[in-house]
Amino acid sequence: MQAKVFHVKFRPLLSALALSFALHAADARAAIVERIVAVVAERPILLSELRARARPELLALEGSSTARDPNLRAAEEQEVMKVTLERMVEDELIALAADRIGKALVTSEDVDRAFQQLAEQNHVTVRALFVDARLKGKSENEYRDEVRRQLLEGQLLQAFVHPRVRVAEQDARALYERVKKETLEESVGLRTLILAIRPADDLAAREKQAQAIYERAQRGENFCKLIKEHSDEATTRNECGLRVVPLNQLPPGIRERIAHMKNNDVSEVIKLRTPTGYVLSIFQVSTDKTAPSFEKMRDELMGRARFEAIVRQRKIWLDEVKRTVVVEQRL
Repeated sequence: MQAKVFHVKFRPLLSALALSFALHAADARAAIVERIVAVVAERPILLSELRARARPELLALEGSSTARDPNLRAAEEQEVMKVTLERMVEDELIALAADRIGKALVTSEDVDRAFQQLAEQNHVTVRALFVDARLKGKSENEYRDEVRRQLLEGQLLQAFVHPRVRVAEQDARALYERVKKETLEESVGLRTLILAIRPADDLAAREKQAQAIYERAQRGENFCKLIKEHSDEATTRNECGLRVVPLNQLPPGIRERIAHMKNNDVSEVIKLRTPTGYVLSIFQVSTDKTAPSFEKMRDELMGRARFEAIVRQRKIWLDEVKRTVVVEQRL
């Protein structure tokens, strides 16, 4: 009887000890997950935040051409985490610059309007945009935060960076000479057929369409004709999709693939992530590396020269903000 009483009294103590150990173990695991990967002006960036921010890019790697190679996959994942952290540090600096202005630059109404415009451009509803984002690993709140950051950065660039940018025709000519040099040296001619994946699209149907086009090209059908009939990229349809691209600007998976291709060989369908969303691409290698004349490329070069000047001035401005605070990366 006493043994029974002893057992009844001791059991809650055992449960409490077990719970205590479990909580300590959970705390230990949380400490590992929540380690600090960067600090910007005393504001820590946590590993869990970094992983959440990088999630869509990491998920996109699963459909990349390098997904089956563990070494290439690990290198790409490491690069995604590095680039994402750098972007998060920049976002913190931009937010700090906005705080110093002392007023709200982006409201909830601004974000709503941005989504409405984005939906109209893609001929879908705002709800469809959020559904598509969830499929890519991004919650509605994360998507709204992303757009808010973009709007905020746009306003600050307009205020602090754009006034510093000056682009003359000589900048475009210098860029042209650089492009010509790249054309003649470490570059490859690629004809590219692009099928955009819009939020309202059935991905399986688009992939089936791309595969059918690829099979037609493999049977010897004129690739230029296929581009003009099917490519969603208007700027390449007129030139049969031909672009001369420096090899070091190509993603590792594509660079490795085309290294074994000969003139007029056609790649299988490749899923790529672009600044405007995912696309399905088919490449044909071309030995044609002739650069168009400056006059033909002038408008494009002026735009590119201005973009590069904005990128340079943006970095200078962020470096100026960074010098006013303590920034430490620990990844």
